[in-house]
Amino acid sequence: MSTTITNDNLSNIIKELMPSDYNSIILDTTIPVKEYKYYFISAFTQHVEFRSRHLDISLGDEMYQRYTTILDECGDKEFATIEKSFVEEMKAAPKWSSEGLLSSARKRMSELINGGRNVDHNKITLNEDEGFLSKEQPTYIVIKESFCSPCSNCNGRGTVEHEDKQGIPHQESCPVCNGYGHTGRLSFFTPTIHEKNCAFVRCVEGEIEGMDFVVNGDTLNIKSTEYSVTNGPKKRMLTRYNGKEEDNYDEALKPYIETIRDKTSENNAVEEIAYTVIPCYRFAYRSILTNELHNGIIIDPENNAALILNVDGESRIMSSVKDSIKKISRFFGNISKSEGFKDKEDLWHTTRLLIAVAVADGTVNDEEKRNLTVAIRGIEQFTSEQQDSLVRLLGEKDASFLNDDDFVFHSRENAEETAIRMQELSQADGFVHITEQKIIERLKFKY
Repeated sequence: MSTTITNDNLSNIIKELMPSDYNSIILDTTIPVKEYKYYFISAFTQHVEFRSRHLDISLGDEMYQRYTTILDECGDKEFATIEKSFVEEMKAAPKWSSEGLLSSARKRMSELINGGRNVDHNKITLNEDEGFLSKEQPTYIVIKESFCSPCSNCNGRGTVEHEDKQGIPHQESCPVCNGYGHTGRLSFFTPTIHEKNCAFVRCVEGEIEGMDFVVNGDTLNIKSTEYSVTNGPKKRMLTRYNGKEEDNYDEALKPYIETIRDKTSENNAVEEIAYTVIPCYRFAYRSILTNELHNGIIIDPENNAALILNVDGESRIMSSVKDSIKKISRFFGNISKSEGFKDKEDLWHTTRLLIAVAVADGTVNDEEKRNLTVAIRGIEQFTSEQQDSLVRLLGEKDASFLNDDDFVFHSRENAEETAIRMQELSQADGFVHITEQKIIERLKFKY
């Protein structure tokens, strides 16, 4: 986008978008205009689930021969297609008591917990329909888990000798193989194709309080004003099946791939994604009638321009420090759940650095300390003793408690994300205190 909004061209844009309100506001040029880049993302995915079944069955001579031939033809493969009609015949055959039933039950439980068995897609071929996976898929036999053999109890005869009360031997049907002479196990699965759609909005850096996004499929609305945008056609960005390993993600989308998979599935076979970048600019103005300070938002001035005044929905008379604490509280909650902050040490350093920014200029009052305490107590990754040590830092007069280790991160991405959040928090009141900026620059120098 070529348009850059500054205090110099802000007046003309507001006058054009909302001329009736233009004369009733005074722009606060002491607070710089800040850009927030939102991404409206919608995705369609296909995920393959492999849930296997085990049939322990008694086999007559004819069925035994057919099954033996099938297993011989499979050779040393891991999986092979099998006629569904044969599977149905096996399902109808009498069951026999297998010593491996407990083991089989455990495997089924494991698959239930883990969402199916793990199958290398290079070893099977799934049905396609116009570039997508079909709902109807072939059935596969799991070779290493399937077998057939003469019954170990009757040695394939189908009968066993039994003495009656008088000690006279009699031949009777084998209770293990039900008199069939052979036993077998068929382990098989039919891939199930799950399709999911998701749509969401994410901001590259922080967020704007009061922005009320409503997502409806591929359409995004902002409730507080007449703003609507619809994503264009989705682009194939991932194909992972039938031996294909192709991904073509736009660079801008990479930070949001995990979010897409959280909302669909972790191991998708197909991902088609569309996205729209929505630049939003927050500015400060004062109402001539009430002399109250408010925030306004200009949305996408170059394309589908819209303007929101009084986005806060309430007066803002120099309450910026309290708002800064609210942002910190939300951010603590986000990073404690984020996949990108799994490393506990990185999370620890992030939290200490954010506290340092909060106390750096000595303006944190008792109410704000209480709010921050609640936020720190909500980080479940830390023990109560660790939380106590962090809470005590809120009583510091400045950020001198920081040490060199606080600026060392295992992940460069975590360090960069922390620096961005520190910058955002330091700018919440419209200006950056020199002590806050020094902390931020010290972290940036490290990576």
